[in-house]
Amino acid sequence: MMLILMVKSKSNEITELHIERYNKKIEQHGIGDIKALGWGSREQQIFRFEKALESLDPTNKSVLDIGCGAGDFYSFLQNNSRITNYTGWEINQNFLNEAQSRFPSCKFDPVDISQINSNQEHAQYGYMMGLLNFKLDLHNNLAYSETLIRNAFSAVKEALLVDFISINRDLSYPIEQFIFYHDPRSVVHIASKISTNFVLRHNYAPIPQKEFNLVIYK
Repeated sequence: MMLILMVKSKSNEITELHIERYNKKIEQHGIGDIKALGWGSREQQIFRFEKALESLDPTNKSVLDIGCGAGDFYSFLQNNSRITNYTGWEINQNFLNEAQSRFPSCKFDPVDISQINSNQEHAQYGYMMGLLNFKLDLHNNLAYSETLIRNAFSAVKEALLVDFISINRDLSYPIEQFIFYHDPRSVVHIASKISTNFVLRHNYAPIPQKEFNLVIYK
């Protein structure tokens, strides 16, 4: 618990680091380029989205997209599922502006999930993808991950999906120093403290890093 409290006290600093990181990518690549979001290709992004829907099918559900970027997951949902409602949360105002411009009928809000702990439920299903992949210098990554997962879980009515880059990596792909590689055993430990109902999926191909996802149910 002490580590979680320390992470909460550092959350504003971490948020600012994330905003700065993506603003640099936007300046380098342009906001319309997939590389501004840290992706190597659109195909890699689509593969992650496909695995998320296989693990938690949002058909006829309301969806909360935590860390929505420029709204790419909503665009994917339009072509691959039938949801009842969509809300996107994002801390980077540049991405928020782009998402709202692309999808004016959707709701996009400037919400920092590291600051949300009110237990107000905003949608039936939540998806938090890509938020926990970066190594935090001088911060405890696992405590940060637990804080965000707990906060995100409090914001959904039925289930939350979170994805991770695995410590059980594909040895043909080099280690990247800015990535935090989660141990699936540590993720199961976090999930078991939050709910008795969860599923961890670690059986799909690298993209190019070895990823896995976790679904926690109420």
